[in-house]
Amino acid sequence: MRDKRKLFVLSIFLLFHLYSPAGASDNKTGFQILTGIGYDFVSQRYFIDSVGVSGPDSILNSTLLKKDYLDDKKGLLYLRYDPRKNGRAFFEAGWEQTPEIYRALGNGRLVTEKGADRMELDGRFEIKKRFKGTEEVGEGLGIANARIGYIRRLNDILRGKIRIYGETVHFDSTGYAIFDYRRYGGEIGIDALTRDFNNIYMTVGGERREVPDSTALGYWLGRGIVGFMGGLGQGQLMAEFGLESRKYPQANSASDYLLYSLYSEGKIYLGKKDFLRPRLDLEYFNYRGDQAINDDYLLGRGALTAGPEFEKATLGVGPAVEILWINSEFHTDNYLEYGLEANFDYYLGNKALVLLSNQFGYRNYSDSGSFYSDFNFVRFNLIGNVKFWRALTFDLLLSAEREWHKVESDNTTLYLLSTNLIYTF
Repeated sequence: MRDKRKLFVLSIFLLFHLYSPAGASDNKTGFQILTGIGYDFVSQRYFIDSVGVSGPDSILNSTLLKKDYLDDKKGLLYLRYDPRKNGRAFFEAGWEQTPEIYRALGNGRLVTEKGADRMELDGRFEIKKRFKGTEEVGEGLGIANARIGYIRRLNDILRGKIRIYGETVHFDSTGYAIFDYRRYGGEIGIDALTRDFNNIYMTVGGERREVPDSTALGYWLGRGIVGFMGGLGQGQLMAEFGLESRKYPQANSASDYLLYSLYSEGKIYLGKKDFLRPRLDLEYFNYRGDQAINDDYLLGRGALTAGPEFEKATLGVGPAVEILWINSEFHTDNYLEYGLEANFDYYLGNKALVLLSNQFGYRNYSDSGSFYSDFNFVRFNLIGNVKFWRALTFDLLLSAEREWHKVESDNTTLYLLSTNLIYTF
């Protein structure tokens, strides 16, 4: 569990490349050519998983984390067609190449509206191949996914929605914890938008994963979400409660679980410019198998930041805390983490976007010994998108984490850097 933050950062890394607004043009035809250079670097000097979870997906995640390492210079070329120039109907195809690997990518979107009805179609594909050097197991792959959504405005307040989606992943070579799979599912929901623009929403859905080489790795998943987003008193509130159930085909599987989650974030104005931002994030995993392999756990995170809000920027600083409690006869994994969090956001239309966060703190294990040692940490994240002039854009993603343990041999570092310099014709 201690490395969920690393997974989150790596997920942001992928989304950053797929959806970054890598340039804009005043081309009246809607056709654009984007070309540029980039550099990607990921380095993790040491890794250890602090929760000994054994199950199909947890093994997969751990293996991928250990293999994540990049030091690549690349060139890229994208062709984009957006006739409406509003992102509601576009197609984009691209080619990225390092000295040893190439990636072919494409994605598109189509949105149509007529009266009270709205249709949305999204799709994406990726092909990755190594043409020089020795290919590792699972390195070459193909991914394709798509989703179709339908939204119906029932009246001035209520909207009904339905969505179906699918994804297929194929590896050129498979191995332990690296496997082809198909995933598909759907969901239905309803939104209530009140006259004061508060949004109350509810969604229920299900998903199926199939693994051709192993029926044991397939699963059925069901989930439900209830949430609120809008104004509350003199401030704003976003709160979401979720319930998820996953069932594997084996009877009494150790990986079957129920997940309860709660996320809430508020913003309370203390004057014309100053604000207070409380945040709470809770998740409880309840494993339903009888085997003493996966233990139930509760993970809680909270923060209370305050600061000024300007026309184009916000700054918040305050205390943050994280607690992990595992229902086990061994208490080596339980910890309390506390520290200081600082966030800076800057937004200047389509000319600049800067998101910066920094954390300083200390993690204290309830029973540190032969497995883990207490440590101080620094975590830094920066996402930036800056347009220097009419058609030249610079993208940056930087993440760094350093841990100083009481046991020096446990010290760890993680660095992630991704940059793109793109010119749009």
